[in-house]
Amino acid sequence: MELKRTALHSLHKDLGARLVPFAGWEMPVQYAGLLSEHKCVREQVGLFDVSHMGEFRISGRGSPAALSQLVTGNVAQLQVGHALYTLMCNEVGGIIDDVIVYRQSLDAYFICVNAANVEKDAAWVRERLDANGTHFENVSDFYAQIAVQGPLSSELLSRVSEVDLKGLGYYRFTEAKILGAPALVSRTGYTGELGYELYLDADQAQKVWLGLSEVGQDLGLQPCGLGARDTLRVEVGFSLYGQDMDDSTHPYESGLGWAVDLHKEGGFLGQEALAKVKDEMANPKASVQMRLTGFSADKGPVPRSGAELFSEETAQQAIGVVTSGVPSPTLGRRVGFCRVPKEFAKAGTKLWVDVRGRRVAVTTQPRVFYKDGTAKKDLI
Repeated sequence: MELKRTALHSLHKDLGARLVPFAGWEMPVQYAGLLSEHKCVREQVGLFDVSHMGEFRISGRGSPAALSQLVTGNVAQLQVGHALYTLMCNEVGGIIDDVIVYRQSLDAYFICVNAANVEKDAAWVRERLDANGTHFENVSDFYAQIAVQGPLSSELLSRVSEVDLKGLGYYRFTEAKILGAPALVSRTGYTGELGYELYLDADQAQKVWLGLSEVGQDLGLQPCGLGARDTLRVEVGFSLYGQDMDDSTHPYESGLGWAVDLHKEGGFLGQEALAKVKDEMANPKASVQMRLTGFSADKGPVPRSGAELFSEETAQQAIGVVTSGVPSPTLGRRVGFCRVPKEFAKAGTKLWVDVRGRRVAVTTQPRVFYKDGTAKKDLI
């Protein structure tokens, strides 16, 4: 199948990016190198092309109640100008996708979904959305998305916007012109650092990317690829759909129980199943219960997604699986997430991972490895 290309594809080639297939798209995995790009975002500011992500609009007088029934969070109570990380689950509690919902007005929402799930999500929502008083649009083809991430991201955007973005709170958004291009500017990101995500017309993407690159030269700005995006998000404990969760796993075994509101008015699809799961997981005598936990290793090859875990070096039966694993440039260790039975998820548990026939010793620990990020820093 032919890979899709974002509106910024030609610029990535001009910059010498290494391009790889990802979620049906040809995307830049790195430019100057993963270590340089990772360090740049932790200390300065980096640009990411995330235009492969999908965007939906749901509007109409019935949209608050209708959308609320499709996600685990309370979007009906979300204030205008606020964003919410939430989940779409199926009837048995499996995770269809993790999404960010933006409330643009009392009866209009903008939703960002994962690239690999756009068509699946659109069909799923259309099938279940009450047509009475609601209108659904898949507007993914019309948007580009640029992520501006790092401690100096606010300084960069203050130079190119007429709106004072330094007063924009975490998980808040506004409409603004960036270098003259209308954009939805959201103070969100996937790196753990102060950052913004810009949703703008695809035909404006190159102008904005080039303008930001020029204005940010003295701030040390660099273009950054999917490689650094992965190491950055794992260090701060952010999950990736398709690896750390999918429709065969539920929120409570994926470390996402906090995103489920079992008591919101009107309920939601999968609520009954998830309530039962939560009760079962609270029972210490229940059968095998899986947990997503973190792990780290001081040396050896990096345990990657799919690698099996063992409780003892001589054990032949795997007890769990690695879902994400990266070399941590910030910490100088190998870190990642794994799904294992509850009794093995306790911090400090010694396990072994089979990495291409080689056993690597790992130790479980909480999934947040790096806690010094600036994402939630108050800028006022």
